This record gives sequence, C-alpha cells and structure tokens, in this order.
Amino acid sequence: MRAEAGYPPDAADRLLPEYDFVVVGGGSAGSAVAARLAEVAEWRVLLLEAGADPPLTADIPPLFHSLQESEIDWGYETEPQEAACLGMQGRRCYWPRGKVLGGSSVLNAMLHVRGNPRDYDAWEAAGNPGWAYRHVRPYFIKAESFEMPQEPHPWGDYSASEHGAAGPLRLTQSAWRSPLSGAVLRASGARAYLCPAASRANLHVVRRAAASAVLVDPATLAATGVRFLLAGRNHTVRAAKEVVLSAGTVGSAQLLMVSGIGPRRHLESLGIPVVRDLPVGENLQDHMQLVAPTYLFNRSHPQERTASQRMDDVYEYFAHRTGPLASLDLLQVQGFIKTKYEDPQDDYPDVQYQHIRFPHKDFETVERVSRVTRFRPEVHEAVFGRPVSRSEIYVQLAVLQRPRSRGTIRLRSADPLVPPVIDPRYLTHPHDVAVLVEGAKFSARMAKTKALAKDFEVEMSREPVPGCEHLAWETDEHWACVVRTLATTIYHPVGTCKMGPHTDPAAVVDARLRVHGVQRLRVVDASVMPTIVTANINAPVVMIGEKGADMIKQDWGAIAA
Repeated sequence: MRAEAGYPPDAADRLLPEYDFVVVGGGSAGSAVAARLAEVAEWRVLLLEAGADPPLTADIPPLFHSLQESEIDWGYETEPQEAACLGMQGRRCYWPRGKVLGGSSVLNAMLHVRGNPRDYDAWEAAGNPGWAYRHVRPYFIKAESFEMPQEPHPWGDYSASEHGAAGPLRLTQSAWRSPLSGAVLRASGARAYLCPAASRANLHVVRRAAASAVLVDPATLAATGVRFLLAGRNHTVRAAKEVVLSAGTVGSAQLLMVSGIGPRRHLESLGIPVVRDLPVGENLQDHMQLVAPTYLFNRSHPQERTASQRMDDVYEYFAHRTGPLASLDLLQVQGFIKTKYEDPQDDYPDVQYQHIRFPHKDFETVERVSRVTRFRPEVHEAVFGRPVSRSEIYVQLAVLQRPRSRGTIRLRSADPLVPPVIDPRYLTHPHDVAVLVEGAKFSARMAKTKALAKDFEVEMSREPVPGCEHLAWETDEHWACVVRTLATTIYHPVGTCKMGPHTDPAAVVDARLRVHGVQRLRVVDASVMPTIVTANINAPVVMIGEKGADMIKQDWGAIAA
C-alpha cells in the first residue's frame, strides 16, 4: 500500500512475527516513541494504529470541529453526569478522541502550550524523579522547530533560546491573524514524527489494527506481545524487548484492563483473569471549558462571509497557505488569570482563556459546534442560535486548569471492542464550580472594558440559559447554574495510568513509565500524568513521548543514561 502525504507505507502485508518493540497507538506520544526508537538501526519497531491516515481536511486549522463525529473519531460519550453537563442531551458530554495516525492532535485546535513549570515540579515532588521542569524542558526544546516571526510580536519578542530549532514538530506564528488575536500553530504528531521516518526500513506501521490484549507470561509477569484485530482476523505479534502503550487516557487504560491489569474486584466482576491488581482507570482528570457568556460585537457593521468570499478563502489557503483557513481566528488567543482561590503570593494561574468567534448568520458553523457539544436544541438557541442571528458573536472560554474532581474509566465488557464506561464526575468538587464562577465573572468584566465595549461594540447577550432563568442575573448563584449547564470538556483527559512510586497506592507506572509489577511493559501518553498541567495538553504529551523514548533507549543501552 502506498502511503499518502509522506506517511510510512502500510506494513500489513509484510508483518514480522516478532519486533523488538511494539508500540500501540499512533497519536502524539506514540508517533514520537516509534519514530525515536526506529532511530536505532538494529531495532525493529512496529506501530499499531486503530485508524488510518488523516484526511486532507485535517491540515486546515478551522475545520477541526468537522472531523469530530467522523470515521477518525472514537466518538466517546461520558456517563450521565449528576453535577455537570446539564445542558447536554442526556446530561452526557461528548468526548472526541482521535482514531487516526496523529491521534487526537488531528482533532484538536493545533495550539502548542507547555504549561507552568510548577506543574512538573509537583510531579517530581510527588515521588517521580526526573520530571521537574528543569528535566523536561530539554524535551520540549528537542521536539520543536520554531520559526521566529518575521515581524515583532505585539506582546513582546519570543526567545530563540527557549524554543527548539531542529525538532520534528514545526511551530509557526499564525499565518493569518484575526484583528483580535495572535499565537502559535503546529502540525499533528504523525506528520511531525512519522513522515520524516517514512523511509526507515526498521519501522513498520500498520493501520486499522485494533489492539485487543497485551500478552503477559504468567510465570515471569513479563509482556511478550500484543494481540490485535486486522481485517476481521486476530493476529499476534511478539515483542522481544518491550510493549509500549500509547493509546491515550482512554485506550491505554482499557487495554490494560482487558488484559487483566487493573482493579481486581472490577476485573473479576467481568470474568477477566487478574494478572496484576493495579488502580488502572482511576485518577481521571480533565479541563472543563465554560461556553459562556456569549458576546455580541461589531453590531453596527457585522462581518458576514459570502459564498464568494468563502471560495476565495479556499483558493488562498491551498494556493498560498494564508488567509482565514490558515488560522484559528480568535481561538489562537491564550490568556491565564489567577482567581481569589489561589495564594496571592504565587504566580500560578488557575483559569485559562481561549476564544471563539462566529460571523453574523454563520448558522452552519454554530450548529456544528453545538452538535459536538451535544447541547439540547433550546440550549443551542440561547447560547448560539438567537445571538448569531443578530450579530457577530464571540465567547471567551474560561477553562478550569487544576480540577479537584476525579473520575474513572471502567470496562463495560470484557470485549475490547466495546467502548468503556467514562465517568469524569465533573464538578463534583465544589471548588471547581467556584473557580469557574470567578472565570465567568472576569469574562463579564472584560466585556465592559473600553477596548471591547467601545472599539468592538461588545455587549453581553442577555439570552437566559435554560434552567437558570429563575436566578438573579450575574449573581454567583446564576453563574454556578450556567457553569453546571454549559461547561464541557476541552478534550484534555489525563491521569488513568498515574505515574508514581510503588508506595503510592494510586500509581500504575513508575517514574520511568514502567507498569508496576509487570516487566517489559510501559505506558507513554497522557494517562501517566499524576496531575493535569496548566495548559493545553498536546505539547506536554509530545514531551512525554520524547522523554519516554529516551528512557527506553537508556534502559536498553542505546544511549547513555
């Protein structure tokens, strides 16, 4: 099979019975791990990916929402939530996850944010040596190839020494700027890592290969290979050195549990023989974004893209890689604040802001966004429908950075093809609601500043949120109701295979990402994060892939420790 867009060819017709390393999952971390391990010429590396290559539209930043609910999306849904997702159908939040080379980096907004150094220092302080920011910073730099802006940035200069110049992950300042924005864009993990590795004969990539079990020798408790489904048939491949799971916070946890590695009582209830009793699937954390308040702006001269202008946008993008389709518009804008719930002496923000904008009467886009958030029809009309019929609209998304609520992932069935039970238990800790209320109040104050209220005619929509009409406008009680009704995932689940020492009863892997008590098995993806970072998670996940690959090389003598 001939690969498209420079990806490695599919190796399904030339599979070997044994590889040195079998990597499960071709997302941001798995792509990095497989490509870096294949740098050792004598190692044979197999990458198994349940999906196929990204479609052409995956390269167009504003279209990432259109890829959700498609064949490259696992399309998970949470369990009905008691304290959150009240405005969604069935009180369930939708969880898009990438089923494609590049993983969820193909479905997300292409923003590269490292996080706060204190995030990583806390990981090391919790018993994970080598994960402080001073240790992980070189891996961020190693991954990056940053193009310095041609013109001075309006908010200050980028430091060339703080960013890498020779890494596989190409970072650029936005190719087109909204009048209200400016930021950094990137390529998917697969394009960054697998395309440059496409010619390596020792790297085999198999698409549409759904891993169904990690094989573990019961006598030695060592991983020996992987069973997977390909073209309707079960296959088994051996791993001479290690099996590496990079299937993500959902996928890695599910695969461990169906393989007998997980909470004993839960596995036994499904008739799964227990290989190792570990708290897999616990410690689930996610950032929630508040899709409110909605602002009307540019009311006296609303911008409305005509059909002709949209065609011009398409031409400009494909001909020159510029114009609105080369940009994420206001979603580029990033900002952080610290609410009253943080120590005033600490420089550690607890709310992030991102922004979305919809042109006047852009009903198609607002309906698509509303659909993937699963808003009920009356909620959609209040948040998006009626406002966009009157004006351009803009939403300043307050994102909770360090949630205290913890959820779980559990198996629904011993069948690995059955989606698991995802219960994030959103907003079950009152602190999370309180922080998002402060985030909403800050947004409301922003709308009244001269820069927005006068220059862009910004005015907060007064459309009542269904279920919150009885509460006095802009009181804390009102905002708390809005938070529980409209807040949803921003696609950052982490933590279900927590990294920690063997003395930590909640830990699944150690500081070198080896599964406790199981030899030759590692997890290298977002699921190992002990606590979620203060940022979008893609850049940290790539860092974990880079660092994990080096740890493997060190442990097998390919590079110095």
